[in-house]
Amino acid sequence: MRFALAVLSAAALLAHAGGASTAGGARRPALARLRGGTRVASAQAKAAATPALPKRGAGGKPLAPPAGPPRAGLLTVLGGLLLHMTLGTMYCWGSFIGYLPPSMRFFDGGAANGRQPDALLVIPLLISSQMLAMPLGARLNKKVGARNAMLIGALVMNLGIVAASYATSLLPFILGYSLLFGTGVGLGYTAPMQAGWGWFPRSKGLVNGIVLLGFGFGGFLFTLLGQKVANPAGLKLSGGVFPPQVYASFPTMLRTLACCYMLMAAIGAALVTPAPPARPAATGGRKRGATTMMSIDRSFGEAVRSPTLWLLWSLVLMAAPAGLATAAVYKTLALSSHALADDGFLSLTGGLATLCNGLGRVGWATLSDILGFRPTFALLGCVQALACVAYPSAAVQRSRPLFLALTCALLACMGGHFAMFPTACANTFGSKDGAAIYAVLFTAFGTASLAAVSLSKRLERLVGWGGVYSIFAALTLSAVAASRAYKPLPPRPVRAA
Repeated sequence: MRFALAVLSAAALLAHAGGASTAGGARRPALARLRGGTRVASAQAKAAATPALPKRGAGGKPLAPPAGPPRAGLLTVLGGLLLHMTLGTMYCWGSFIGYLPPSMRFFDGGAANGRQPDALLVIPLLISSQMLAMPLGARLNKKVGARNAMLIGALVMNLGIVAASYATSLLPFILGYSLLFGTGVGLGYTAPMQAGWGWFPRSKGLVNGIVLLGFGFGGFLFTLLGQKVANPAGLKLSGGVFPPQVYASFPTMLRTLACCYMLMAAIGAALVTPAPPARPAATGGRKRGATTMMSIDRSFGEAVRSPTLWLLWSLVLMAAPAGLATAAVYKTLALSSHALADDGFLSLTGGLATLCNGLGRVGWATLSDILGFRPTFALLGCVQALACVAYPSAAVQRSRPLFLALTCALLACMGGHFAMFPTACANTFGSKDGAAIYAVLFTAFGTASLAAVSLSKRLERLVGWGGVYSIFAALTLSAVAASRAYKPLPPRPVRAA
């Protein structure tokens, strides 16, 4: 706990230093002058992007919070990280699918016979359920607060996992592990991020990156824990299947993990505290009892009618499928290669890849704060496209180090998408209705996940994995080209009493 607080304190101090200014009116450093991928060019935009300088009343008493990062804010971000460690276990499925009994891998209960398993749909259906639940999660957060929204989401998620552990066929398993699990993730997903924005309004990208880092650490930790519960003896595959005792341990693994998830989520929720309301920056004198201020905040309706939101939605739809598909199929792809078909190696690959997913969220989000959205997105897209071209090659499929490195690279890029787009959304439309607006943007991730895995299953028979990943590379580069049209919305004056 002390180590985590020290890390969060250092990050917050760096962010605060980047946004601080002197009383003599010195210019803010680069971090505070960046907003949504474009350098703020006008004085009005600078005022909109950063809060007002601390002022003192007649008696010398500070009217603004002290300069140091508040302990309650650091604990809130830490609580969000713990919750997201449990939510990020959705990506453990790329490893856990190997422990699913063969009779549950297809809706018809039959043998593979050269088919890709229907169980690959678990992740895209889970993300689609998360997508549908996120608008409700934004409302729940407003109604009952971040802490309760996190607890409700965790409870629904873990009830789904426990229910799935009793399933004996694929359809009821999906109802629990995809529908209820995904709904719980959607209910709790944005609550800790929005709570963190309240404490650190100048460092939304950093807050998002730290909270979403939990996705990677949780996936890494629980992938390895799941492997120890389901296959403690490290039994090897024989003819593409495990010995029966591995499949018999699958329900126990799910119930054990659900207990761990719920405990961690409850601790995380207990650490979250809402920030005191912040006063917007005033840019004009008082007139008839009102203050004129500049704000980038847009209402939910204004955002939905804005072409900028749908441009961001299109970028997600084109760029996200590569990582989302890899998270679902990497183990299935590797099992077709004699050099890669080892459960211990693939569990390690899954754990390290989900860890890189989390580290990628922090890294790409922080880089986006420094360089801006468009340059960072272009760099991420080029890395992802190169990885897509190389991933299905024969050289990679014969080499464990190359397969591990490229799987980690693709999931790190996927993490970047999940961290950069909520930040771009908040920097474009403001934080007031940020959670509800991002819930709309997140539908692109759900659509991309479902389309990526469904089409991959069909296209793999026609063009092979090489053709599938070439399509992913082309879509990614198309998104990079389209991102040049992105421009943040200008701030506008608002009145406050």
